[in-house]
Amino acid sequence: MTPEQVAHEFIRSRALVMTAARDRVYFGEAPPGTKEPYIVVYPILPGRVGEVGACFPRVQASCFDQDQFRVLELADLVVEETDGYTGPIGTRYTDSCHSERLQPIRNEDGTYMCPVEIRFAYLKEG
Repeated sequence: MTPEQVAHEFIRSRALVMTAARDRVYFGEAPPGTKEPYIVVYPILPGRVGEVGACFPRVQASCFDQDQFRVLELADLVVEETDGYTGPIGTRYTDSCHSERLQPIRNEDGTYMCPVEIRFAYLKEG
């Protein structure tokens, strides 16, 4: 798996996030017709592989909901469950994870999207 896919699986491993998103956390894009709430994880900056297999991927977890308050709650939960994490992620290990909620956006269809930027430091094979 790519470091970005590992990050997706890490978010899926957060039970509170999965419950809040009703088990709808996707990599790349959501299937057509997906009902809110849901989260789409995609790479912002692919991991750069350096010495000893280290890489520093950045992903965005875009949270979607019909209600602005609920989308903010979901995004804040993603931050709460990921920010500051140190430890194993699948077969990889991260020295630290930094998550930041950005401003929500109202989409043309009336739904809301709130991005969470997640940066991993030193995500390496464990």
